[in-house]
Amino acid sequence: MDGMPGSDQVVQGGSVGAGLELLAQGAVAEQFGDFREDLEVFLCGGFGHQQEDEQRHGLLVRCVEADRRLQQENRRHGRLEAFDAAVRNRHAMAQAGHTYYRTASDILKEIDNLADLVRENNAQLKGRLKVSVPRTFVDAEVGQSLIDFAKENPDLALEIAADDRFVDLIEEGFDVAIRVTKLEDSGMIARKISDFRVHLCATPDFVERHPDLAHPSDLSNVPFIVDTNSRSQGSIRFYNPDSTSFAVAVTGPMEVNSPHATLRAALSGIGVALIPDFIARKPIESGELVTLFNDYIPTDRGIYAVYPHRRYLPAKVRIFVDYLHNWFKKHS
Repeated sequence: MDGMPGSDQVVQGGSVGAGLELLAQGAVAEQFGDFREDLEVFLCGGFGHQQEDEQRHGLLVRCVEADRRLQQENRRHGRLEAFDAAVRNRHAMAQAGHTYYRTASDILKEIDNLADLVRENNAQLKGRLKVSVPRTFVDAEVGQSLIDFAKENPDLALEIAADDRFVDLIEEGFDVAIRVTKLEDSGMIARKISDFRVHLCATPDFVERHPDLAHPSDLSNVPFIVDTNSRSQGSIRFYNPDSTSFAVAVTGPMEVNSPHATLRAALSGIGVALIPDFIARKPIESGELVTLFNDYIPTDRGIYAVYPHRRYLPAKVRIFVDYLHNWFKKHS
């Protein structure tokens, strides 16, 4: 490559990190596409491992010279698959290599985001969108929103990871996450796509059999179905009209880490349950369940799309978030 240092200089650098710096310097004057391809090849070669100098030298030389003639789209995608494999193995990298890896990964994402901006109005969405979603959301009727989005964007591969834990979007390579919660400062950008609340529910027959349920504190004296997905689990926090709060300990015949199973247990009449609105809505509307102590349950929760700060928001993320926002408006 014109302007690149010779291979002897690369060997003298003595490290993959130094080689990456030289590669980046030599690529500044090249087109974005050429720089991107060289950087991908470099990362895909196992960047960050403790290789011998000879192996390092060979890797860097291949990175500088490889794939200049291979501009076809299908081969580009092949390199991206190898890049994804490198991401999955990043835990094995040395600390210094990890720093270079993270910086290079951010550069590649920014280039992709710029490409999205260019082609946004000229073509359908393409590529892959990796989304973290609570399992509760996916399994409920609102999970249809994801299927509808995939149906309307057939050229975009939608990768959904259903997990109730809060994932690290940057470390685990997610483009966006759906979170059902009270919004807290996480250092991420968050957009509310729908309101959300939970309901204390029981069957009319259960309420009739427990006439002493006059105040939330009375829940400690009746059977309660505990959803262990809840952060509080064995206690429920309520809020007075003056914004002060209090917790009530609850126990019962069943503990389960599934809101859907919790709903079925409540419908069977064995206890009171705290259930998300988008799961309990239909049984409440039909009268199969009645709600309790609504005035003591906070309503400041929401369903949020959360994504990392980036100079250029990828079109696929923006369009995905806009779609979900409109989907919930239509189906609320």
